[in-house]
Amino acid sequence: MLISNGYERAVFSARFFLERLEVPPKEAEDAARLREARDQAELRDFLDMSLDELATVACDRALQAAGRRMRACALVKGFPVYAGEYARRHGRDGQPWQEFWQKVQEDAEREGVVVNRAVCCRTVPCRSMLRTYARPESWKPIVLPHWSDEDCVVDAGNEATRRKRRVAVAVGSSEVNSKYACASEWLALPSDFLCAVCLADFRKADMSEVGERGEGHVSWNVWRKRLQMKGACGQEDVRREQEALRMRDELQDLASGALGASDGDREQARSKFFTSLAQSLDSGLLAFQRCSNVLRPEALGSLEAGYFHRAPGAEHRAVYARRFGFHAREQHVLCDALSRVGLPRKWTDYTGEHGLCEKDLWRYRVWAVACGGCTLM
Repeated sequence: MLISNGYERAVFSARFFLERLEVPPKEAEDAARLREARDQAELRDFLDMSLDELATVACDRALQAAGRRMRACALVKGFPVYAGEYARRHGRDGQPWQEFWQKVQEDAEREGVVVNRAVCCRTVPCRSMLRTYARPESWKPIVLPHWSDEDCVVDAGNEATRRKRRVAVAVGSSEVNSKYACASEWLALPSDFLCAVCLADFRKADMSEVGERGEGHVSWNVWRKRLQMKGACGQEDVRREQEALRMRDELQDLASGALGASDGDREQARSKFFTSLAQSLDSGLLAFQRCSNVLRPEALGSLEAGYFHRAPGAEHRAVYARRFGFHAREQHVLCDALSRVGLPRKWTDYTGEHGLCEKDLWRYRVWAVACGGCTLM
């Protein structure tokens, strides 16, 4: 098909047919040459296909891989007349042909590729969505991994869904206290890369021994890998993370214990919460700086983005990066807005706004989330 349109095999370039993007200004010549050769190799199997065969490949979800469908879709869209005719035959009445092929491309992007990866204590199939030029998105370690009989593939996203599942399992479990399962909502730590079972073991693990102590014992070096820490991190870094997890548990105990308590007991619990929170931040135990120093670069970006809705509609939604630990700057701490409802859609659904706020205000917001809602702020 491509040869019949006048394209020579020797000068064939996938980049000519795919959506054109500007070449990065700092890209080295060797890197550009390798990328071009890779594009040619991936699309060479389309050279002898007709347009009908190419469109069939793009729309065949049953037999064709997602990356191959996405590349075929990009090629078909390069022939607008044929792409329009095919969309009119196979699409809905009145549906624009661009919308038809956009849906085909988005389906392939969402299906992505599935690769076996190490997640906490297991090796499981993990899905990565496709991006430009049918390349899988960069893999990032999974936060709050959760295993269930229904999950045959682990997706990189859906962090909130995994948290809800872990809370639901913890409520009916005698081994894991459900109140700790919600703590990652107000403070993310490297410990959140552990599954629920490993997290419970890590809480009581003995870090004083360097070597293996017997069957079932997990060494500090294994914990370092599961926590997504850098290779240069030592036993002391793992022990500090264990201390941070235990401190988060103690703070969550204070907040959970205040529920249903008398006004005097609640005020006393809140005072202890504020004191411990301030001490942990000043010592660096719960600080962002400690987390960024020990986590691998790809792990630092594993948290899903945060959102602040100023008004209904995606155009009024502010997106920001969430961080491990608390990021303090002098007398201010980076803090999320406190949601008043389950699914906020406008600024009146929040208390405050995402950004730096004074420590006195920040500690009240943290307390409210730890207690389970802004009504207890």
